Amino acid sequence: MKTISSLIIRMTFTSLFVATTSVSAQHSPGLEASDPHWGPSPTAHPSTYATPVDRGQAANNPPTSEVSALFRNTGQKAIKSVTWKYLFYKDEQMKKLLASYTFHSSKSIEPGAAVLLKDSVSATSEPRHWTNYHAVLIARIRYADGTVWQAGESKK
Repeated sequence: MKTISSLIIRMTFTSLFVATTSVSAQHSPGLEASDPHWGPSPTAHPSTYATPVDRGQAANNPPTSEVSALFRNTGQKAIKSVTWKYLFYKDEQMKKLLASYTFHSSKSIEPGAAVLLKDSVSATSEPRHWTNYHAVLIARIRYADGTVWQAGESKK
């Protein structure tokens, strides 16, 4: 009986340890994302014509949307690059994912610094019109010292 109780206690502590480490592995160390934005590109100029005129340019210059988020390096190591996802959710609890777009930036972020990372996407589909629930998820960080953090795991 004593060995069974001992085994149960060990299994309980082991499962608590595993649960704690897997939860902490989901948070990106030393990098915070805020102020997500998805909208019309500020460089896109409205047409001066009352009706659209296509002079063969639409295929070469499709309308674009600008995607951005503010990234703050709260850690001690310089960041070399970031892979991030812009997520759109169906519900306020952010449980039902509607769409996910992945972006990669090779802009360096020094410790204590904040940078606005931007990208552009084709405006053929506008997920910002589908829902008001959106977020930014940090998927991967490459540090200047060569180490890599990836959502769900850490590796060298």
